[in-house]
Amino acid sequence: MARGINKSEKKKKAETFCYIDCRIDTSLTNDFLNLNIWGKAVYRYVVETAIKSNVFDQIIVVTDSMKIEKSLGNEEGICVQSDFVFPKSDSVICVLSGRAVMLRSNTLKKACSLFCSGTMYSSISEAKYDFLFPCKFKSFISGYNSRPENIFAFYQINNGEIKDSSISTFQLNRDEALVINTVNDFELSIILKKKEEKKRNLTKAILERIEEKKGILSSGIDGETICLVGHSQIDYWKIENLAGYKVKNCGIAGISSFEYEQYILSKGMLDCSSDIFVIMHGTNDIVMDRRIDEIVFSIQETIFYIREKNKKALIYFISCLHTNGRLDRDNRRIDELNSRLEKVLGNVVNWINTEFMDDEFGELDIRYTIDGLHLSNKGYKILQDHIETRLIEDM
Repeated sequence: MARGINKSEKKKKAETFCYIDCRIDTSLTNDFLNLNIWGKAVYRYVVETAIKSNVFDQIIVVTDSMKIEKSLGNEEGICVQSDFVFPKSDSVICVLSGRAVMLRSNTLKKACSLFCSGTMYSSISEAKYDFLFPCKFKSFISGYNSRPENIFAFYQINNGEIKDSSISTFQLNRDEALVINTVNDFELSIILKKKEEKKRNLTKAILERIEEKKGILSSGIDGETICLVGHSQIDYWKIENLAGYKVKNCGIAGISSFEYEQYILSKGMLDCSSDIFVIMHGTNDIVMDRRIDEIVFSIQETIFYIREKNKKALIYFISCLHTNGRLDRDNRRIDELNSRLEKVLGNVVNWINTEFMDDEFGELDIRYTIDGLHLSNKGYKILQDHIETRLIEDM
């Protein structure tokens, strides 16, 4: 008698293979695959990215380098081949450049989750140049195109062959789209890897600062209090009293609104018993690879958290301060963020515009800052006077 099909039985999911192309390209000036970046060979970064993504059933390194073959030959979970031999069964394959040293595992994981069928290749946004109208475009840039970039490509395999069907793209940021093909690429990757290390050190410093201030964050203060929430411009503010209220400083140097939610709010660490809250987020968000709408949503999370815990508290939001001469924080992006925040938060918080801190050019007045970003004692005094005046007017 024929056995009925059990509903719990599901069609076997197609396996996903990653082929890391570590073949030596003799047309290049160097064997960049085996060059060292901060104690690790270039190809090693790519192999570790593939492993860390945790999306591949098998990782195959394709190489004609005896050095790479010997290095990886006995490593568990890594198969080394001299050429591309695709599986005969229906499957998904990812071909990944062994010189794509800046690609992140989360990006690879996201790309794999978005791939459905056909072919999907990595691309970047590239400026279109119009040299025919030099007076119309100051930098000759008239728009942007999507350009294929040889970082990775996903393919659908049927009967051992790539299925020729639909084509889609996965957009990468310019840093992750770096493939080491020249000496300049290699030198740039050294700098970018150093920036990654700096970011890891910053995260460590943020977590250490949170631990230092855990008592302040999670405890209330007797009497009427005002709680300051934000980044270094709050954390570095040495103030004990604001408009007659005791100050509870919950600022964390270096933190973004995303990290404030991740490390503090999601763990219920912030006590919300204060009478007034003054929030200052944004300047560390705009340096991240985030869209303005994502930043606005993240900042809203802080406000919603406080409002849920304390229905009666007054909530003020200090607009993101302009900078002066800072490459990492463009005032145009700050203006865009402030405009969106004011529009979204206008009926939710008491908005404090910080244009009074600007000079005649719309930049943070150099008299109020120590480095074009962080405030000087005079800057804090100007900020304090303005906030106190506003608080007194609202009482």
